[in-house]
Amino acid sequence: MQNGERIVPQFIVEIISPTDNINRVTHKLADYRAAGIQVVWHIFPRLQEIHVYIGQNMTICKVTDRCSASQVIPHFYFETQQLFDI
Repeated sequence: MQNGERIVPQFIVEIISPTDNINRVTHKLADYRAAGIQVVWHIFPRLQEIHVYIGQNMTICKVTDRCSASQVIPHFYFETQQLFDI
């Protein structure tokens, strides 16, 4: 980045607020895919859910589930409830 290089992260985490617009969030997700980002987590605090996007696939992690980003960070995961207990 210092030399003008475009660096694309492999993993993005976003906290989705109650005031976020679904169209804006969906558009950003399409932009992430187009940029080559491999894993996106959308965290919904009110629902206590994490929506995990890997390519075109989405998985919903609820409080008893384990969410992983091991596709891009080996051994990286959270027990969903642990995240919301913070």
